Formats: sequence, C-alpha cells, structure tokens
Amino acid sequence: MAKFIKLVTCGTVFAMFMFQADAQNPVSNTYSQMPIDLDEFIERSYTPTFDCPPPELLNNINAHLADKNTTQQQKFKLTSMKTHSLICGGKSTDAQSILNTLLAEPNAVRSSKYYASAIYQLGFVYDVQENPERCDYYQLAMGAAQNKFNDIHLSASLGYITECIKNQPNEQLAGIYKLLETVTKMDDKAALVHAFNRVGSLYGKRGQSKLSAAQYMKAYDASKDIYTNENKLALLSNVIVAFMASNQLDEAKIALDEFITLNKDVNTAGSNFTEYFLASGYYMRVRDHEGLASNLKSWDTIAGDNKNPIHQGLYRWYSAVMCFQNDDLTCLRDFIENEKKSPASYQNYIATSTDYLYFIVQVNVALANKEASLAAFETYAAKMIYTQTMIEDSIESLNTAALHSKIDNLEGTLQAQQNMRNQIIYAFIGLLVVIIAGLALLAYRKSTKSKSFDSATGLLNNNTVINKLSNLAAPGAKRTNAIAIFDIANFMEVNLTVGSTKSDFVLQEIANTLKHIIRNSDILGRFGPEQFILCLADIEEEAAQAFFERTKKALSNTFADYNNQQLISVDSSMSIYYSNEAFSDIDEVLNNMLLSLSIKAKQIK
Repeated sequence: MAKFIKLVTCGTVFAMFMFQADAQNPVSNTYSQMPIDLDEFIERSYTPTFDCPPPELLNNINAHLADKNTTQQQKFKLTSMKTHSLICGGKSTDAQSILNTLLAEPNAVRSSKYYASAIYQLGFVYDVQENPERCDYYQLAMGAAQNKFNDIHLSASLGYITECIKNQPNEQLAGIYKLLETVTKMDDKAALVHAFNRVGSLYGKRGQSKLSAAQYMKAYDASKDIYTNENKLALLSNVIVAFMASNQLDEAKIALDEFITLNKDVNTAGSNFTEYFLASGYYMRVRDHEGLASNLKSWDTIAGDNKNPIHQGLYRWYSAVMCFQNDDLTCLRDFIENEKKSPASYQNYIATSTDYLYFIVQVNVALANKEASLAAFETYAAKMIYTQTMIEDSIESLNTAALHSKIDNLEGTLQAQQNMRNQIIYAFIGLLVVIIAGLALLAYRKSTKSKSFDSATGLLNNNTVINKLSNLAAPGAKRTNAIAIFDIANFMEVNLTVGSTKSDFVLQEIANTLKHIIRNSDILGRFGPEQFILCLADIEEEAAQAFFERTKKALSNTFADYNNQQLISVDSSMSIYYSNEAFSDIDEVLNNMLLSLSIKAKQIK
C-alpha cells in the first residue's frame, strides 16, 4: 500500500489519495470459499503493507467478522486486514474511523503485527490528508515493527523519511539509501516498486521533477508484470503529474493517453475521477480551454456523487479556471467564498500547490481586491521561497550523499549525478525572479515580524504565543489541543558547566533541540527566562502524551555530545493541559500550568 497518485501543479507535487495500490496482479481463487481454520485463513491472507489485498478478500473478512464464533482477537486481526482493504479501495475516511476505535481497544495484543499494521495504516491515512500527525504514527509503527515485521518497518520508515525529516536533507537521503539496500536484499519486486515510488515522491517534494518522473517511470515499468490495470493506473498517475511538473508536456500527453486506454478496462468512479483531474491539469497547462471545458462536462457527471472534500475542491478549482477565462466575476466571487468555507483537510491539502496559490492571486486581482491580492501573493511568495530553500539544501546534499548513484545500482539506468545538479540549478534560476519579487513584497513587514520573536532563541516570544493560542480553533471530535510548558530546572547548573558567559548559547541549543522535534503545525515559543511552551493542535491525547515525553527526553540529551569531560543532562519539569475546546481563557490556563510547575519544583526540593 503506497500513496501513488501525486497531483502536480507548477512544479509542486502534492498527494492525492485515490486508489492507493501496490496490489499484485495474480488473483487467487483461494478466497472464493471460507476455509475451515480461521487462524490459518487470517495468517495466509495477511498482505504486506506495501501491497493491497485482492478485492474479493473483503467479503470473506466481513463474513468472518459477522460470525458469532469468531473470537475477539481474531476480530481484531480481521478488522486490521479490513481497513487495509478499505484504504486500497479508496475509502480512507471509513478506514480512519475504524482504525481509531481499533487502536483504542484495551484488550488488543500490542506486540502483534496486526496492531503494528493498524498504526502504520492510520499514519498512511494522515499522510494522504497532509496531516502532520502522520509523523507520530510512522514513528510508532517503526518502533512496533523493528526487527519483527519487515514490511511494516519498511513502509513506515519510507513514509517517515520522505515526509517527516524534510529539514535534514543529508539525513533524509542517507536514510533512503539505507532502506533501498534493505529492499534489494528482500528480493521482492513489489517492495522495490514501493521504494522507487517513495524516492520519486522525495525528488518531487524537493522540486526535482525530472528525477521524480524518472523514478515514477521505473516504478510503473517494474509493475507491469505484477499489477492489475487498476493498480497500474495509480502508478501511471504519478508519472503523468511528474511529467507535467517538469514541463515535459509531450511525455505527459503520451502517458495520459495510456492512462485513458487502461481506464477503459477499469472504469470505476475513482479511476474516472483521476482521469478527469489529470486531463484537466494537462489542458490547463497547454491552455486548451475548449478541451478543459469539454473535460469538465464529463467530470461533472461524477462530481455530484462524490462526497470527498478534496475531490470536490479540485473540481471547484478547475471550474473556476473556466470562470476566469470567461471573465465571470460573479462565479469567481462565489469561488473565493466557497474556498473560505472549505474543510480544513482540503485547505491543508491545496496549500501545497503553487498553481493554486497563483490562481488565487489572479482571481483577487481580477476582483480588484487589493488587500486580498497582496495577502495571496505573500502566501505564494512564501511557498516559492520555501521551494528555493529546498533546492539549496538539495545542492548541498549532492556533495555529501551518493543517493542518486546508489539508486543507479538497483537498476543501472538512472541519470548521472551531474545531471541532477544541472536540473536543480535550472530550477533555481527559474524561481529566482519570483523569489526576488516575493522578498520585495515581504521586506516591509520584516521589522514588524521581528517583534514576534525572542532575540536569544529565535523562537516566538511570550506575547506572540499567547496570541496564537487565543486564536487557535477548537479540535475535531475525539481530539484535543495539548499545551506543555517545559521548565529547565537545572539551567544555572548547565550554564556553569558549559560556561558562565554562555547563557544565550545554552538557550539556543535547547531551542534547536525543540525545533528539530516539532511539526510544521505546532506552536513553539520561549515562555519565560528558563521556560519553553509547546502546543500540539488537533491531536489525539495519547499521541500528544507520547510526543511530550519524547520531547522531554530529547531535551535531557541536548548537550550529550558537548565537548566537555563532564556529562551534562538537562533536567526539565513539564506541565501539560488538554482541551477539547478553543482556549477562550488562555491566561487562566497558563497561570494554572505555571502554578503546577511551581508546586512540582517545591516537591523536588
């Protein structure tokens, strides 16, 4: 099971969950009749995380789940297998609800591969939704599967490396190479396809679209003799969007025609949606507005029956492209209003697309909305600056990581490392003009923004954090907003050990430890002279508790490698507050947390 469909816009690759498939082609008749021994059936029917179960397996699983003779432990295993099938069938929302219940089951055997698989699956679902919590679950799955369940450990590790350590390119590339070595030893073609796909995703997220297309093409070619047409479509989708991202439009058209041919045999709602989406993206890029209009009419036949907010949002976007082309200002105003009211899952998802962000700028300009136009352009420029940073990191990584040549050894036909450097440089030059414009727009706000940060650590200051917490939305159902205040209890002792004149250095190192741990959606700041505050928004309470414990442990090891004969350990006290509502009384909450820390300090003394 892998996130295969990547929707690409203007050099940006962003995830689209449609058929999620690594399923192997052979479909056995073994599942047509229920075996006598249920335990044997469960063990024999288990599908590795980088594959998808045969479609007919789900009926047998449901039959066993309905059987009154099935034990609770057997039901747990069957349910884990069921959610795997649901995800592969594009029903990730249904699977998510079941997985949340399954993982909270008090009698579950937490050391089993079915429990570890369920953890990975939930991380995968969050990955599809671009939810930062994916990293927590990928880490949990890696720990649960290490040295026990190779398929789960591989899938979780690939997911974590490609999606969760983006600010550490050398570590990311080294981790991918290490895993590729593991995959080659497994002698499993489906696992190799899965790895190529993830490497393609990694290149795509770094703006290296031609290299991404090459990796996706390798995955697709390797899948031809082991995958069904439906699963080939999932892989081919990646190829098409990567070609479009790298402006290889002739190649994209060839691949799109192949997709359309294969889809005549598949012809499901999911595959048809993907065909219309990919075709719309192609028509928009080549400015074939007649083709786009015709394709939208076909898309409209299934759009009304689709309740997926991401699918609905994408259809709404491309329809608005035609409104823009036709100077239909009323339609564009409606579009902007609908975007503001769209679900958070769609907003998080679409925010990764530079094509979409630029379109929002165009729409607001057309509507003569100056303030909204400037805000939209600032968002667009910030995204382009982030892309520039990723490219610069990639250039540095090329000098220290031989990932590309190592992948070359797997199949022997990838481009040379110098070509990759040239691709990055060309992309950098293409972005430079936009980046300069974005920097000019953002410059006048620099002085204002600087007042939001603590000068010693570079973190948000006390007032800014409190303001952000006050405006934080309430979490979703069965989720929480979690706040932790970390008080460095032995700060003076650490400072004296490191050097009495190096207090700012000590604070900076502690801040760096926290920066390396947090997710993009987290709120982190310096709260007091020796206190730091961290808020995890819209998270499950159990995951938040585990996250805070990892953070506390990481803090203690901040100076573990410091060049000093004396062992330095940072001791921190932690006060935690959970809320299933917005923080309307944040001052009172924080005062109570500080009081709790004060009581703890007195108890220690």
